[in-house]
Amino acid sequence: IDKNPLLAKQYMADNKYSFQAAMMTPELQKSIGKVKGIPILIILDKNNKVIYKEVGEIFAEEFAELKRFAK
Repeated sequence: IDKNPLLAKQYMADNKYSFQAAMMTPELQKSIGKVKGIPILIILDKNNKVIYKEVGEIFAEEFAELKRFAK
């Protein structure tokens, strides 16, 4: 499903995921760099600049720290 946008969208809906997901494009890869694993969490600022990138599982205590990026 990671190569087919329609299947990915359906998977998100079937699993009731509400977070934003993106398909890799050349433009996105240029912006975020080489992805070295999955899952990956990327936070962008209002100018679409990467301000945080984490590869791998994120635990509750780490997730709580991400509130500092919310505005």
